[in-house]
Amino acid sequence: MNQYEAIYIRQSVRHYSRKAVPAVLLRQIKNCAEKLPFLQNEDCCFVKIYNAREAQKKIKGMFRINAPYYMAVFTKKTSFSMIEAGCYAQKLVLYMTTKGLGTCYQGGSKLAESEIPENMQLAMIIAFGYAERELTRESKLARRQALNKLCRFRATPSEEFRVMLKAARLAPSAMNRQPWRFVVWDDRIDIYLQEDVLLKKISMFSQLFDIGIVLCHLLEAADEQWLPVEAVREDVTAAFKAGEKNSRYMITVRKSEL
Repeated sequence: MNQYEAIYIRQSVRHYSRKAVPAVLLRQIKNCAEKLPFLQNEDCCFVKIYNAREAQKKIKGMFRINAPYYMAVFTKKTSFSMIEAGCYAQKLVLYMTTKGLGTCYQGGSKLAESEIPENMQLAMIIAFGYAERELTRESKLARRQALNKLCRFRATPSEEFRVMLKAARLAPSAMNRQPWRFVVWDDRIDIYLQEDVLLKKISMFSQLFDIGIVLCHLLEAADEQWLPVEAVREDVTAAFKAGEKNSRYMITVRKSEL
């Protein structure tokens, strides 16, 4: 199983066994995190792994999932950083899925200030370990909106774009709100953030992180098809006119030359 295939079977795991993750696998996860490419800002994200005992002292807030391990994802304080962090974190989540590990985003959790590096911010905490129950689920069981609700087609999409959108539809999000909308052209997919009053009250950062997750799925599906694409910011004024009511332009995935 590769990371693209993991998109279709991965689910949030909320019950974990006490089985320890081998030290060699923990090192592989850290190595994967260190080698991941970034979209725009070099070295803008990194992770730190805590075991359950360490987490009890350092991770607070809405800490509801008891897991043997937790991963803190840190990012720089830039305008694009939370989108970058969401894409980065989801790549790691999919990688851990391929290694037989369960994961669950802990959006309500906070880390002790002493643990946050200077000039960085906590983007997310991820619980992980071996699942006590089912690790995976069939994609048809995922509670997601239909593509015709999420997309506005300005051109007939290619089969490659259809594959990318199907993968994007399965992306997880805070409270399963699926805050993204796609405007699909013949050569690009524009991603918009649908205004969500409930999520906005909780945290704008959470919505931007979710955009990063769905961006990850689009990029993984493009890579699976050997389709060269790039993530860029288009002209915001033009993008706004082409977008959806009560939505805000975020980023574009467009075809690129090799």
